[in-house]
Amino acid sequence: MYGLIGCAGLWENASTGITEMTINSSILSLCVPRDKLPAVVGSFSDVSQLYSDEGPASHSWSRWTIASQHLERLLVEFEVVGLYYLREVVAVIDRAQIAKAIDEAESLFAQIGGDPGRAASCAIFECSEDELVAASQFPEELSAAEVLCDDDGETLPYVVAYLKAHLVVLRHALRNGLLVVHGQSHHMDGTEA
Repeated sequence: MYGLIGCAGLWENASTGITEMTINSSILSLCVPRDKLPAVVGSFSDVSQLYSDEGPASHSWSRWTIASQHLERLLVEFEVVGLYYLREVVAVIDRAQIAKAIDEAESLFAQIGGDPGRAASCAIFECSEDELVAASQFPEELSAAEVLCDDDGETLPYVVAYLKAHLVVLRHALRNGLLVVHGQSHHMDGTEA
């Protein structure tokens, strides 16, 4: 897996002509056996150190915190309380929360398909309703977001596809009695978490 830790690049601010640092932020969720969970999971670094090839993990990244902002807008607009942990920098999700998250994720995908205009209103950058409906109907696969050709992770359909991959993690954890550990590399203001 690449890009677990946010990285920096340079870009020129067109309005000032000054070269500035950009950040790439990551969102990571993975399955962890209860006995492998450290006593403290307080940062994205703590979450990323738990990654292994033994179970599924959903990962998203974007320039700045665009994916996180899209996720925030979508969850708030549709009041998907069972997925509000995805708005946190770090969260550990237990069996009851996992079951609720699965139910609410399924409901969210149905709502996006039923009212794509409402979902499109959450987009920071323009996207079509058809793109959102298509993303909400992707199969539940870890690589769902890869088919969108969104190299910067900046579109709302990319985030919807990421949620499909996240659902794979949730279902695996529920079936196997595991916890889900979630982390974001940056706060919404771009500071490292």
